Amino acid sequence: MKRTLVALLLVLSLAGSAVFAASADVVVVGGGGAGLLAAIAAAEEGADVVLLEKMPFLGGATLICGAVTTAAGSRLQAQAGIEGDSAEIFFLDLMKGGEYTNDARLTWLMAKQGGAVMDWMEDLGVAFGPEPVKWAEHRIDRSFRWTGGGSALIKSLNEAAAAKGVEVLLNTRAKRLVQENGRITGVVAVDKGGSEQVISADAVILATGGFGADMDMWPESLQSVLYYGPVSSTGDGHKMAAEVGADLTFMDKMKVYPHGVEIAPGRAQLTTIASVPLVGFGAILVNSNGERVIDESVDIVSLKKKTLEQPGTQLFIVFDSAMKAKLDEMGLTMVFNFTDDQIEELIAQPGRIARHDDLAAAAAEMGIDPAGLAATIEQYNQAVAAGNDPVFGRKNLSAPILQPPYYVMEQKLRTATSLGGVRVTTDMRVLDEEGQVIPGLWAAGEIIGAAHGNESMPGVATLWAFVSGKAAGVSAAAK
Repeated sequence: MKRTLVALLLVLSLAGSAVFAASADVVVVGGGGAGLLAAIAAAEEGADVVLLEKMPFLGGATLICGAVTTAAGSRLQAQAGIEGDSAEIFFLDLMKGGEYTNDARLTWLMAKQGGAVMDWMEDLGVAFGPEPVKWAEHRIDRSFRWTGGGSALIKSLNEAAAAKGVEVLLNTRAKRLVQENGRITGVVAVDKGGSEQVISADAVILATGGFGADMDMWPESLQSVLYYGPVSSTGDGHKMAAEVGADLTFMDKMKVYPHGVEIAPGRAQLTTIASVPLVGFGAILVNSNGERVIDESVDIVSLKKKTLEQPGTQLFIVFDSAMKAKLDEMGLTMVFNFTDDQIEELIAQPGRIARHDDLAAAAAEMGIDPAGLAATIEQYNQAVAAGNDPVFGRKNLSAPILQPPYYVMEQKLRTATSLGGVRVTTDMRVLDEEGQVIPGLWAAGEIIGAAHGNESMPGVATLWAFVSGKAAGVSAAAK
């Protein structure tokens, strides 16, 4: 079915607002990484595709995430000289990372297809840095950072979608799915001016992201955790899918990370891309008593769990100007998503980032016991000199903390990624509560539940968005 190129005015309501109708082979709801790749994949298969995005710009969570993707068997891995990886090894890592609660079918799909999908994205014009990003969770280096971050990636995908004839409608919010005799036959959407559009389609792909921006959908246990995701993640697709009988699973799960700085009440910004290198340069984590509580180089889940045990459920990363200079040399400044001006604004706000020539003053500003921190720094510097950490057994004792000014940055728990959502087949067709396919309905990305299990490993949320997006697009076009 070819979509109508010019929408036809069908009905005028008594209030005078217009209702338009159009048609397409495939309608994609959501313009983040998953939605754009779903649209591109469907268009490559010959489908006529319309993509709806409720925001005035594309990107979703992909636009503001840590800009790293993890996959086994990509060209990037081979070009970096990394050997010994495989889909099987990656799958086992992913299952362990999800605490063996993953939907193994989806996890295997991600492990098996991830490398090829990254290669395809490069062919579409997405640029990745040549050096792998190292994570404790992944036993083989397989993560690569997007050159230019989320904005560059979204720009490349938008250009690829345009080149393949995908029609993108911004400021257009999907309100509900059209269901006829059990089959999804289209979407009712509203544009910025309030006019409704009924877009008929052979296939609808929900790529609407998560529900992190709707606190009413959060599990009670996480109500005190900071949110750092996009304002657009309001669970729209979850709600629309539930209305047509879709089965939702893992709705009590969200991915919680350490490494957050509170930038507004209840809102965080991630610092992982800076905090992990800082630890590599010699930084330490302490609690409000000034005490180290863990080997700082361990995996993120272990850091999260240890943070939950601390007073105020937060830690603080402590480093000196020599470590800060090394981070600057990497082009990351202090925090990946902050500009230099924003960093200075946070330093000017007591309790966010302290910078002082006097270590005791930095500790006092952050609410840390100055004497406790001084004793911990002395003990740590002695461990660096001896080349042995007798307390936690940390291996990378890179440098002492000696050179002022000293920095202390809060590390609060944060979340953005919801792990719950619709259940799907391995070709991303949405299932109802009886385990049967809902005809005409597909999903891609964060809206899908159980792909990661209880946790999401570094760089894997974006991989799932990309793999599921392509799979949904190919399948929807074929049907």
